[in-house]
Amino acid sequence: MVVGTIPNVAISGFYLGDGDFASSLKDADSFRSAIGIDGAPKLFIILVEPFSTPIREVLAAFDQTFPGVPVVGGIASGGSSPGLNTLAMDNSLYGSGTVGLAVAGEVDVEVIVSQGCQALGPLMEVTRSVGNVISELEGTSPLKVLQSALAELDSRRRRMVQNGLLLGIVAHGKLDEPGPSDFLIRNIIDLNKSTGEMTVTDFVTPGQRVRFFVRDARSATDDLELLLSPQAFSDPPLAALLFTCNGRGTRLFGRPDGDITVVTEALGKDCPIVGFVCAGEIGPIGAKNYVHGQTASVVLIRPAWRQSDRSGAAVDSH
Repeated sequence: MVVGTIPNVAISGFYLGDGDFASSLKDADSFRSAIGIDGAPKLFIILVEPFSTPIREVLAAFDQTFPGVPVVGGIASGGSSPGLNTLAMDNSLYGSGTVGLAVAGEVDVEVIVSQGCQALGPLMEVTRSVGNVISELEGTSPLKVLQSALAELDSRRRRMVQNGLLLGIVAHGKLDEPGPSDFLIRNIIDLNKSTGEMTVTDFVTPGQRVRFFVRDARSATDDLELLLSPQAFSDPPLAALLFTCNGRGTRLFGRPDGDITVVTEALGKDCPIVGFVCAGEIGPIGAKNYVHGQTASVVLIRPAWRQSDRSGAAVDSH
């Protein structure tokens, strides 16, 4: 069954099995061989079984082997333990590992990662941490820092905190004034009232910079609309992919179809959109690829164009 075609574009599938990671991740040549692609890819799409895939190492291998090429997709959210997720590719089913598509040829790809958060409090340096437990921010316990930030909030932001407090980790340490899209958003899973320590869903090292964030339906919608607004001045894409967090459904918006409604309005009803509800969304920040939380990752696919005459008229390269 064929669900879509793009002229002059090669799409090839690959599978990274959990037993193959040790060999495929040891160097760039091994990883390229495992992916099985020749030439220069424009995009990778991956769907990940979380209990068997070392996703940090896999994304690092993509960055090393195919620098600057976006990797998008998501982590399966259905199964709560190993063996409960199923991945499909061609005529095969897998209970572990990662399936993916490599896209090459005459195609232009644009990736939008919407964090949809509002910053809370100042930018801070982690001064003491072990693993995913932060003991000090700027020499003070995270609990005390948070209490000081909460004391300055208005009633609306207090309600946002009650709906979920997040921690943003600056993806690139050299940025002087990082904006919202420069942070990796992570869930805070514990604040120890006796020690003041904070536990988050990522490893954090001393010297990294972080900031508290909050999110509600309005800020998530506003951010996605803003990031998609330039599409009004571009030709509509051939197709779009949407990978959205399972925490951004009715639990966030209070209604179904929150993200897909915004994307459809921005791209038009004639643009086919497919996607995946994830327990972690994959997409680039700058030139590197990351796993995100509570985000919407949108991929826009267009045919490659070239300038053919001095008047600047665009001509289809096909």
